[in-house]
Parts: sequence; C-alpha cells; structure tokens
Amino acid sequence: MSDANNEQLRPPQSWDKFEEICADLFSRIWNDTQLVRYGSTGQRQNGVDIYGKENGADSGVQCKGKRDWPPTKLTIADIDAEIEKAKKFDPPLKSYIIATTAENDVYVTDHVNTVSTKHAQQGLFRVTVFGWKELVRRFYDYPELLEKHFGIYTLRQMRREMPEIIARAVEGLQSANLAAGPGSAEIPTGQSSLLDDRLTEALDRDFGARYERALQRSVFPELRKRDELAQLATEVLDTKGVSPNLRRTILFRAARSASIRGNLDEARRFLSEGQKLSGSESDELARARVAVAEGRINEVIQILRDRTDAESRSVLFSIIANERDEDDALTWFAENNLSPAHLTALGIFSLSFIYLKREDWDGVERVLSQTTAEQLAALPYLYFLRGAIRFVKLLPVQERSAALAGLPMDVRNARPIVGDHEVSAVLDTVLDDLRRALPSATSLGLREAPRNIESYIIWGELLHPSRKEKALGQLRRDMDDNALAVSRIQYALAYLKDYSPAALEAYLQRRDALGGLTDDELRAAFVISLHKDNPSHLAALIAAKRQQAEATFGRSGILSLEVQALAKSGDATSARIILEENLDLFDVGQIAGLRAEIAKAEGADPVAEHLRLYESEKTPETLLALVNELVRKKDHIGIAKYAELLFSETKDPRAIGLAAEALIRAGDGDNFVRLVESHPAKDRDVSFLHYYGWQLFRLGRLREAKEIADRIERDHPVHRDLQLEIAIAIETGEWEMLAAPLTASLEQAKSLDGLTLIRAAHLSQASGQGPLMDLVAAAIAKGGDDPHVLLGAYFLFVEQGLEAGRPESHEWFQKSLALSGPEGPIQRFEIQELLAQQSEWNQHTRYIQDNVVRGDLPLAAAGPGLRTTVVDLVLRNLIRNAALTDGRRRVTVPLFAGRRLPTPVGTPSSLALDITTLLVLGWLGLLPAVFEAFPSIVLPAGVLAELFEGRRRIRRGQRTRLQKAIEVRDAIAKGRLKVLRTPSLARDALGEEVGVELSALIREANAATGVVIRPAPVNRANVSDPGVVDMSAHSDHLCDMHGLLKAMVDLNAVDEEKETSAKHYFDLQDKGWVSCAAPKPDQPIFLDGLALVYLQHTGLLQPVLRTFASVYIHVSTEDEANILIDDDQNVATIFQIIDDIRSTVRRANAADRITFGLRRADASDTEFDGAQSTVNLFYNFKGAEVVVVDDRALNKESFGVDASGHRAHMASTLDIIEELRKRGALTDDRYRTARYRLREAGAMLVPVTATELAAAAKRNRQNESPEFRAVRDSFDLARLSEIPQFPAEMRWFMSYVQAIRGAISRIWIEEPDEQRARLIASAIFEMRIVPEDWLPFWKGQPPPGWIGAVYRALIGGFALPVEILDDKKIVPYQRWLDDVLMSELRLLSPELYQQLVAYVRDFMLMPWGGDEDDDDGEE
Repeated sequence: MSDANNEQLRPPQSWDKFEEICADLFSRIWNDTQLVRYGSTGQRQNGVDIYGKENGADSGVQCKGKRDWPPTKLTIADIDAEIEKAKKFDPPLKSYIIATTAENDVYVTDHVNTVSTKHAQQGLFRVTVFGWKELVRRFYDYPELLEKHFGIYTLRQMRREMPEIIARAVEGLQSANLAAGPGSAEIPTGQSSLLDDRLTEALDRDFGARYERALQRSVFPELRKRDELAQLATEVLDTKGVSPNLRRTILFRAARSASIRGNLDEARRFLSEGQKLSGSESDELARARVAVAEGRINEVIQILRDRTDAESRSVLFSIIANERDEDDALTWFAENNLSPAHLTALGIFSLSFIYLKREDWDGVERVLSQTTAEQLAALPYLYFLRGAIRFVKLLPVQERSAALAGLPMDVRNARPIVGDHEVSAVLDTVLDDLRRALPSATSLGLREAPRNIESYIIWGELLHPSRKEKALGQLRRDMDDNALAVSRIQYALAYLKDYSPAALEAYLQRRDALGGLTDDELRAAFVISLHKDNPSHLAALIAAKRQQAEATFGRSGILSLEVQALAKSGDATSARIILEENLDLFDVGQIAGLRAEIAKAEGADPVAEHLRLYESEKTPETLLALVNELVRKKDHIGIAKYAELLFSETKDPRAIGLAAEALIRAGDGDNFVRLVESHPAKDRDVSFLHYYGWQLFRLGRLREAKEIADRIERDHPVHRDLQLEIAIAIETGEWEMLAAPLTASLEQAKSLDGLTLIRAAHLSQASGQGPLMDLVAAAIAKGGDDPHVLLGAYFLFVEQGLEAGRPESHEWFQKSLALSGPEGPIQRFEIQELLAQQSEWNQHTRYIQDNVVRGDLPLAAAGPGLRTTVVDLVLRNLIRNAALTDGRRRVTVPLFAGRRLPTPVGTPSSLALDITTLLVLGWLGLLPAVFEAFPSIVLPAGVLAELFEGRRRIRRGQRTRLQKAIEVRDAIAKGRLKVLRTPSLARDALGEEVGVELSALIREANAATGVVIRPAPVNRANVSDPGVVDMSAHSDHLCDMHGLLKAMVDLNAVDEEKETSAKHYFDLQDKGWVSCAAPKPDQPIFLDGLALVYLQHTGLLQPVLRTFASVYIHVSTEDEANILIDDDQNVATIFQIIDDIRSTVRRANAADRITFGLRRADASDTEFDGAQSTVNLFYNFKGAEVVVVDDRALNKESFGVDASGHRAHMASTLDIIEELRKRGALTDDRYRTARYRLREAGAMLVPVTATELAAAAKRNRQNESPEFRAVRDSFDLARLSEIPQFPAEMRWFMSYVQAIRGAISRIWIEEPDEQRARLIASAIFEMRIVPEDWLPFWKGQPPPGWIGAVYRALIGGFALPVEILDDKKIVPYQRWLDDVLMSELRLLSPELYQQLVAYVRDFMLMPWGGDEDDDDGEE
C-alpha cells in the first residue's frame, strides 16, 4: 500500500471521477451529509456540479478538469463564464467554489478575490478557486478519502483502525481454535500489550506535537481568530489509542480556549469529556475558565489566588486583567513580588500585551528581557516580540505603533533616535532574536509571520551602522527583481537615494491589466503613491481599488487615507462626505484630525487648525503635524518651540535638530546654546557645530568654543572653521596660534575666494604669523580681477616696504584703479570735490571732538566717527604727549570725569575692565598688579580683538618712507645735509603762490647764488585757485631733475644702470623747465621736498650728497622726517604695551581668573568697528560689581545698568590706584608717580591733593620739577581745552583750590628753612585760581557771587592757616602772605579785602562746640 508521506497524488483521468472526489471532499469540509452532485450530463446546471450547504448557507462547486500533460490552465475567461452561469442558480448561492485539476495560479486567485469584493457590495456570492495542490492539501485532513480514491493508507488512519483490526484478528483466531484455550497454544499477552503501547506512543507523539504547535501558533496575530485547539480536541475525541492523560490535557486546554472565545457549550463539552478520562492533568484551570465564562469571576479568583504554580498564576493574572482591570492585575503581580520568571510563556505574553496596549515600550522590554530560555522555547513568538519591541524603541515615539502593527508603507521618518554605537548594539540583539524567530515561524506553517520577520531583518540591516552598506547593495539588487521589489519598495524609496520606482510601476500596471493586483502588489502601489506626495493620485488609486484595499488594509484605515488625500488635493466636499458617513469607524482624535485637514482644504489657516488640534488632543501625532505645518510656513520661532516639545514627547533627535536649526535661522543664539546643551548628542551635524562654536564665542565661553573648533578640525577636517579658529586666537590673545589657521587658509586656497585670502594675508602681516607672501600670491591668483584684492595686496607690499623692489605692486594698483567703479575701492575726485569734502570732514571732526571734550560722546563711539581706534585715541596720545617737552603741544585725553574724587573700589567679587582701562593700566605698568589684586576679572567681548585691530591699523604706514626719513635724519646728523631754518613763516607774494617751503628755498638760492632743485611743473599753493605757476622769473636759480641728472653724469657721479633707471623715472615724473640752471659742485644746492623724494626713490640722494658740498633742505622737510621717526618709535612702544597687556591677560586666563563677556545679540562675529568691546561691556556686565572705564563720558556717573538690568558701581583707573595704595600694593611714591604720568600725558581730569602738590613742589630746584610742572600744565590744559563742565565737575576744580591752600600750609609746616619755604610756597601760590577765567565753563549762569565766594574760600584759607600750629611758623608765614597777597589786596581791591576780613571774623566767632565723641571738627 502506498505511503502518503512519499506519494505524489495525480489528478484522476476522468472528469466524472474528479467530480466524485470533490463531492466527497466538500461533504466533509462543509460537514454536510446532504450534499449532492447536481444534475447530469446534458442538463442545464447553471455552473454548479455539486450543491450543498456550508454552515447553513447555499453553496456550489464547479469542477473543471484540465490536462496535466501537456498542462493546461484555468483561464480568466473560463472563470467569468462559470460565474455568470452561477448567478442564475436557484436558490441564490452564498459561496461558489471552482475546483480544478490545474495548478494553483496567483493571477486566478487575485481575479476571484476582486470579483468577490465586488460581489460583496452587490450582495452576491463569494468566489474561490481550489487548484489541484490546494485540493490535495485538504485531502490529507481526511485519510479515508486518500485510501478510497488513491489507495493510500495513512498513519493517522492506521492509528484509528489498529485496535479494531487487532480485536478482529484475535476474534478470528479464537473462532479457529487458535486462540487461548486449555492446553492450546496461546498468543503471548505481552505481544498484544506491546502493540498497544507502540500505537499509543506513536499517537501521543503526533498529537503532542500538534498540541504544542497549536499553542505556539495561537499567539501569532494571523491565527488569533482561529481556535486550533478546539479543532485538535475534536479530532482527539474521534481518535482511539491516544493516551488518556494527553487527551485530558488537550481537552482541558481546548476548554480554556473555547471559554476565552465565548464558546461556552463547546468549552463545557471539552471539560466534561476530559473529566471522564484518567490522568494527572488537573481540571481546575479549565473549570476556572468555564466559570469565568459563566460569570463566576470572584469564585475563580478565590480558587486560584493562593496557587503558586506558574500556570495558575498566569491564568489568574489574565482573568484579573480581562475581567476586572489591567491595573488591578499589575497591582496583584507587584504585591505578590512576582517576576516574569514566575509565569508561563503565555503568561509572559499576557503581561507584555498589557504594557503593549499602553504603549509602555520600556515596560514591554523589561518583561521580555527577563524571559527564560525555557519560556522562549515554549513560545518562540516571544523572540519575535522581543526583537520587534527593541527595534521600535530605536524609533521616534510616533513611529513605533505603526512599525509594530505591521510593515509601514512609509519608513522615511522611522530613523533611530540614538547614536550609532547604541544603534549597533541594540540592532545586534534585535537581529539575533528575529533570526531565532524566523525558522520557528516557518516551521509552524505561518504565512504572514515569516514575511514580517524577514522584512524586519531587512529593515534592521539597513539601519545598522556597520551593516547598512552591504544591506543597501543587496536592496539595490533586489529591486531589479520585480517580484522581490514588491515587498521592499518602502525601503528602496527611503534609503536608496537615486532609486526610481518607474520600472516597478510599469510592472504593476501590467499585472493589473492581466488579472488585477495581489494584496502585496496593491500595497506596493500604495507605497509608491504615498511617496509621490500626489494626493490626487492616491485618492484615485483608492477609488479604483476600494474593495480590495479595504479587505487588505481595513476599512477605517483606507477611509482615513482617502479623506486626507481628498482634502489635500482640494476636494474638501468629498472628503467631508466620506468622513461624516463613516464617523462610527473613527475615534474622537481621528475625527478631529481629519476635520482639521478638511478645514485647511476649505481655506482655514493650517497652523491655526493644527495648533487647535494639538491643544485639544495633546498627542505626539498632532504635535508632529503642527511642526510640519510650521516648517511649511517657515515659522522658525514656532518651529523651535514646538519641535522642542515634540522631542520631549518622542525623544526623536531629528525634532531637537529641527528646533536647533530653526533657532539658527531665527538668530536666537542664546536659546540655541540652551537647547544644544540641554540635549547633548555625540553625533552633531558639522553645520550645527559651526554655529554652536560661534555662539559659544559670542557668549564669551572661549575655552569651550576652542574645544568645538578643535573637534571640527579633528572630526571634519574638510569643513574646518578657519574663521572661528582665527577669532578665538585673536580674542584670547593667543595671536601666535594664528599661524595654524592662516597656513590652513593657504592649503584650502582652492576653495577660498581672493578676498578671503587677502584678508588672511593682512592678518598674517598684522600678527607676524603665517605665510604672508604665499597668501598674497594665492589671493592674486584667485582674485586677480577684484580691485579690492589688488588694492589689498598693494598696501601689504607698501606696509612691508617692498613696493620699490617689486614692480608688480604698482601694476596691481594701476589695475585696481582701472577696475574700480563709482563706489571704489579707489575713487576719483576733482579738487573742488575734495575741498568740499574736507570742509564737511572738518565740521564733522569738530562736532565729535566737542562732544568728547564735554563728556557727551564716549571714546568708543568717537573712534569710528574719526576713522580711528580707541588704541589710537588713548594709548597713542598718552605716549605722544608724554614724549613732548612743550606742554602746549599736548592734546587732551578725556579719561576722567571731575564729578567725584577718586575713592578705593573695595573688594568686589568681580571687576570688569573696559578697553580704555586696559590701555591706561597697561601704559602705567599697573595691569599685573590689578590682576593680582582682584580674584575675578571680567573682560568685555571683543577687547583683545579691538587691541589687535588697533595694533594693525597703527602699523599701517609706508615702511619705505620711514627708511627714507631715517636716511635724511642720519645725513643731517653727519652734516652732509643742511637744514634751512627760515626766521619767519610770514607769507609774501611768492609764498602765497608757490608755498612757504619753495619760496624760502628760492629766496635763499638767490642770496647764496645757489640752485633750487624742483621738478616741473609747480602748481599753485591755493587749491581753490588751481593752475600752474609761471616760474620763468626764477630760471637762473631753478633746475629740474633732468638737469641735475645731466650734471651728475657729466661729473661721472652715477653709473650707467642708475642713469638709465633715473632717466626713465624722471621722464615720467618731471615735465622739465624750459630754461634750466646747471648746478655746480661748489654751488649750494637746495632740494625741494618733492625733489628729495625723487632722489631717494631713484637712489641718487647719496651720490648727490657726495658730489655737492652744500646741500640744503627746508626745515619743514626735516620736521616731516622727524615726525615719521618719532611716530615709529611711538608705534614700537604701543606694540610693546599691547603685548604686555596680552601677556597679562593670557597668564590670568590660563589661571582661570578671566571671564570673557558676551557679545551683544546684534553684533557681527567679525565686527571691528572700534566700539565693539565697550558696547559689549555695557550690553552685559557679566555680573561684575564694579565696572572700570577710563572715559569721562561713561565714568561720570556713580552707577551703570546693563541691558539685563544689572547695576554696577562705575570706577576709573584713578579709583583703582586708590585701592592699590590702600592695600599696600602701591607705595606712596609709585602712587604719586602714576598720577604724575597721567597728568604729563594729558589725561583729563586728574584731581590733585595737597600732599602730592607739596611733594612735587619740594622737588623744585633751579627749575620746576617735572611733577610740579605736570600739575600746573594739566590744570592749564583743562582750561585751555575747555574740558570741565560746571557745576557738575566743581569737585575737580575745588581739589585744586584746596590743594593749593593745603600744600602751602604743609610746606610751611614741614620746611625748616624759611627762605626755601618762601620760594616753594610762592611757586605754589603762582598757580593761584582766577575764578573769572572759569566763567565760560558754567552751563548757564554761575550762582550769584560765585567769584567772590571762590576768592573768599581761597584767600580766607590762606588768612586762616589752621593747620600751622607752631607759633614760630605763623609769623614768617604771615609775613610771606602779606608780601605775596595781602598788601596787594589792600591796595588794589580794598572792597574784597573788607569782605575777607568779615569772612575771617565770622569764621572766628563761629561756635565750634559738639559732642566729645564727634570728630567731624577735626576732620
């Protein structure tokens, strides 16, 4: 007999036999013993060969025999023809099956599915096609049919019939007297028992395996509606030979399953049958489940609550969760100190399912991570579930449910929310779990689960950082196979950047035309349509495939998608109709969301609609929709706010990235930094790092900014932020660090423009770091047609003194001139235009200077207005003034207000120093002491950059001119070049016409029979009257450069090379005189300033000096040379002081004692406007208690308030000096020296004390001491410059009044020699205050009698020297006072004298009593 396991069933040769087989099969499938073969040959059958009832519903079968060789197929036409016939069958059919001997065909199945969908709408029957393989699969469920029609005897049939066979055999043996009887041969009873045991063992193995298989299959979603345990129980009841214990186990489990599903009758039957059997399996759990189904819940709980076995606990947990409340179940679980290990595998599933419904992903993973190997083996689905949960936890919250519910059609947004390292580690475990689950799902005969698991594996590989490249390659290959592409299309569209679905679309169209799409193919079509972002196309696809789509994806899901598609395509009416007709399919949140989409289509504000929806629903999905709408609107502030909220709910790093990007675009750097630092991430986009670095720089967090710059250089060398590196190096004073980014600029020259390169070259020149000349060459190579680049390169050569030896620099200038437009960089002006502009500029500068002097305009604001820097206004003037011996030539440096006298600043927790204070303290050499005295120093943002820029701009100058000035000075010092010093600068007619210098030289040449060397022509000195001067009247004493060169050549004083180059140069520059005097070696030669320049340029000055015995220049030329030399020396001093300041700051910063301030929000990162640091300081004091600023416009008030409302005490260097003296950090001598240097350097307004004035006067010898002269000059300079503003600055004025009086008293007290005391006191007295001189300084009218009051206070103080207590000193003092003041006062101003007498008398008679403890009088 054939073995069913090896037999391949062939279709019967006869169609009648085939119809007979089908009749037997469907009578069993439908459980219909009344089924009949309908009609006979030749009769009208209306497409029905077999008629019966399936579950009471009229059903028909059409049998279609087909040849198996050569094979023929069942065609669509055959099917449609039979369907049309069946529509006429009476009674109307509910189910119609076409059975065929042809092979299974997917196109046929898809077609009848489509027909069934349409029929369902029309109320017609369902159509199904059973191919031969499907029929054979079902034959094996009925072994008797295999034996009847194919001669195959199955093991299952043998199990059923073996006991009866054995019984009949024994019976036959007995009847033949071959059975056991007295004295007869017996069949050994052991052999019969052995046969029974082996049969039972075989049956138990089969049913036991099927039981475990049913349990494992039951939890997979695709089989949860099928009760395979009930089917197995039914079969075990019909099968003899199965051991009672196994039958009992199966029946009890089936009873539990039926109870859960509500099939109470079936559950009772299974329970009853099981109870009839003996065995160890308890019926308690089955009875419990039946009781629950009967409503006796409390009774069941009482029975099970004290049971401690895993099965009972799992059942009780499930009952509490389902019948009472899930929270109650979790509470019971926790109160009993249970863990997943105390449950069965199905109990683990129940516990996980509760957390899953709550979307408590951590809870699910926590449970599944505690599963044992035994539990996983018992229920392999847990591998799948654990892997899937761990996978979706990598995704944003709003993507997790869709990813877990099935394979989403759009995975573009489902990206990991953690870093690559964590993603790799998690996906390794995920893929391991999924690969363990896959063979189990396959062996269980599941259809959907293996496909889903395989898809998860593909998805996981694509997201795995170290495996994705290989996975992408495989995906790309798979997409070339349309059959595979159908199931992978969503991944291709998400991860293959250059993938086009055109080929797959064409394939799907062909499939649709040839019988329709399968469910998988329809899904692929939907995926493509969704990715096209074409809602009209999607709506049309849904309309065309509605029945199949609803059957495949669910009616509510498809309708929701359709409403959205219609709304987005503008068909709001249709969308609203569909929604309102199907409200029962959606929950409240879904309805609100769909209505919002419709409202948008009807013209409502999208943002307002989504905001309203979010406020009502507060779900991640509605928040995401709001953010997406804000993105479309480009509302960056809104995006930042709600994207951050989205991150807090979803933990999706893209949300925080979106918020950060929105803050960048909104320019909200403060919130950007807060956001980034609140949500740190290892993997930041390099553009974020750039912006973050700049924001840290703006906030003054320079150390952290440098860390970011270093990180970019290390991790993203191609995107290195050279400008940030440069800015940090400048701002921290680490100017030597500029070498690296400047060198890198040269390395990246190909990617940089010429302007960037020339700026780098200027930085290189200013700092002395980096490849200057190479940068210039690279800039010219990249920007050779940019006039700004050309002019920048020219000026660099000039500043380096290279223009004479490098002719290309002049070519750059000429080309820049030719390329310059109306806006420059080089502009052409007529002389009249320049005169007008000069006049406007003069008015502008006077206005600024007047406001600075009055203290109404800060130096930081004046610098840009005067096109200079604070370094120039403060430091350069201090150095220049200090070097002058003539105090009248000093310029005022308005550093201090006279409103208050200097006082110590105390011990503030932090001290902020303005750039003016840094410069003053640095110049005084006190900056290190200040940094040592105060533990925390605040430096304003941009202060080191401002020093750098000030240094760079001061350095600008023509080095060649300096070298030529030194050449002139040296020639004068050696006597080879003489200076013509004119006695007067009075102008005559010639001077008015040609200028003072040339007229003086011509007069002296006439007197000395000499020759003036001057190139032609000579323009009029008065620029308002332009034109060329006729010099013919002076031709006897006037020679041009050509004549001088000829004389030199004739005397063999120059070589051929010099002659040639000089001749070429003079031909270009000197138009020559018509008549020219010939200079002789023994004649005096007078060189005009222009002639001197030409001679130095051509290298002929030294030959001229060797050739001619007496060579003169005008004193103005000497002065010009000396000014250049002195200025260069001053520049060197400035550089040294700035470097000292920088060194002090660097040391303090290294010791972490510096806090850098914030830049104002609207400041440019590379702004050098001369005012940035002071403005930044007053924008934010950075919490400093004291702000020190040496600018009378800013320190005139006692307190200042920054933009944040922080209030700080205002101070100046004078206050700092007082504090240092108080602490002992400055001796009295150094204290006085510091104040002396300030006065000497023109610092206004420095008050004076009696002590320092007396000390300065004591140093007077034959001449005034420098200190004494500085006090007097400072007072006079303040008056001449009209600096003080009365009455506000009266305290400064009165400090001199009181100091003069007090110093004189001190001199008479301390000086033992009366004669010297008289001399010193007289010198001090000569500084007497004349109130009339100070009347113009009052704003408005002075108080009545102010002049007299000042005189009375001053002279009264002299008349009452209360400090002099020694009677021996009083008499000489009174004699001196009478000689210098009183006698003259009595004689010339008797009225004032009488007022003074009355003042003294009143003073003497004033009551001076008071408390003994009151020492104010002494004070």
